[in-house]
Amino acid sequence: MAHTSMSISSEIIRYNNLRQSAVWHDRIVTVSQLLSRAAHLYGSATALIYQDESLSFKELYARACGMSEVLRQKGIGKGDIVLMLIENSIDFYIAYYGVVQTGAVIAPLNTFLTPQEVEHIVRDAHAQLIILSDQWSQKLEGSILLSSETVIFSFLNSQAQKTSANNFIPVWQDPDELVVLLYTSGTTGFPKGVMLSSRNIITNVIQGLARMGLPDGLAHKLLGALPLFHSFAQFICVWGALFIGCSVIIVPKIERAYIIKAFKHIPTVVMGVPALFGLFCLLRIQEIEHVRYCVAGGDALPDKINAIFARLFGRKIAVGYGLTEASPLIAAFLEDELVAPGTVGSVCIGMQVKIINSEDGVELNPGQMGELWVKGDNIMMGYYQAPELTAQVLCDGWLRTGDSAYINSQNQLVLVGRLKDLIKHKGIKIYPGEIENIILNHPQVLQVAVIPREDVGTGQVPVAYVKVTKVSPEITEQLHALCRAKLALYKIPRTIICTTQDLPRTSLGKIDKKALIAQDKNMAD
Repeated sequence: MAHTSMSISSEIIRYNNLRQSAVWHDRIVTVSQLLSRAAHLYGSATALIYQDESLSFKELYARACGMSEVLRQKGIGKGDIVLMLIENSIDFYIAYYGVVQTGAVIAPLNTFLTPQEVEHIVRDAHAQLIILSDQWSQKLEGSILLSSETVIFSFLNSQAQKTSANNFIPVWQDPDELVVLLYTSGTTGFPKGVMLSSRNIITNVIQGLARMGLPDGLAHKLLGALPLFHSFAQFICVWGALFIGCSVIIVPKIERAYIIKAFKHIPTVVMGVPALFGLFCLLRIQEIEHVRYCVAGGDALPDKINAIFARLFGRKIAVGYGLTEASPLIAAFLEDELVAPGTVGSVCIGMQVKIINSEDGVELNPGQMGELWVKGDNIMMGYYQAPELTAQVLCDGWLRTGDSAYINSQNQLVLVGRLKDLIKHKGIKIYPGEIENIILNHPQVLQVAVIPREDVGTGQVPVAYVKVTKVSPEITEQLHALCRAKLALYKIPRTIICTTQDLPRTSLGKIDKKALIAQDKNMAD
């Protein structure tokens, strides 16, 4: 069922009501004020649950204010950039809001990066301070990063607990000032800093909450099994939860023991990467009747996981689509019903989209496939200190997403794949995602990635790397037969390489096709 006129009207009403509630002290609330607003509105209600510890909104605000005061005394203030390397924990929130409440810019870094990758970001950001967890301070022992500009969170926190911050007032920032700097994973090169303002963030929070339609935030507990440095996690767990006053159940890692323990707190909304829902399928023991939404984000949801989840639990996984550059949500499909692969729902209220032919720049009609462009107040300010890169993706306020998509007859976005992943065979475009979904239907397939291989006669041919439960000539032939039965001849992988080893992954857990292409080239040479 498509978005009905009644559901669209309800979403518009929720959107307008949320916009009104975003006015704080006669002006739009900024990210630096989100926690103080939450403490005022929701007080003693539970804000965070982590293992056996919990904090109310008031308690979290008090601890963040102590941190803000210590940072202020260290000279951190408006416009300064502070990097942060802290794993999922209550500490993450205290440091995050401790920084932004001073008027400084927070840049939470990917905690799965190597020290060498972190060094690149440090050089790029020109930060005034780097806050490290105890774990990261040990990782960087002896590194040039451990300088006078680096401080360990536990040391700051001990100072904060001794500091009187009763009179601390969060700095108000202009809604269009830089407030959060998010470095992308860098799968196509070194990480880029995405600059987000309070207007970007608060706009997108309102857009997302209007789509979800949670009637009473205080009645909900959100299980966010996501790394908090990720834009999707911050949208839901760091910004959105504080806006409506729902509790966040923090999961340290996507591991069986942590997930089981988190479910004892009875979450009503579960959001995570597709791997989380794959784990649910393996566990088969979690009761999810009390969960209103199960939403996957951060990566494409494989049809196989969605199908198994539906069979085991009698419901579908809702999907969201977005990019860090869009703060991040663009579209979401939350209905518990079967839709075509790649369908991510209609775009959120307040955004415009168009499909552009990437070869001639002409706007295409519904049903025609091209590059998705998005426009709205949620679109980033640009890439940090990279005007040329910014100009490549921002055009008169439009964000070129780099995703191939089309708009179906129900006005919903259907994603086909990343343009950079396209395989060009004799001038014809082949979309790896289509082939991957076919191969994933085999019961012994666990992971799959289809990549291009250069070919003198045809330009490029598809090659499939597949993780299976057991390697054998029979399974390879079965996969070839499956492709022959479901795909046009030119789409059938020239080679299918089976392995029982995990395919290489990026620091965010996505299959690293760049590494696979390099590996395949070395094998071919």
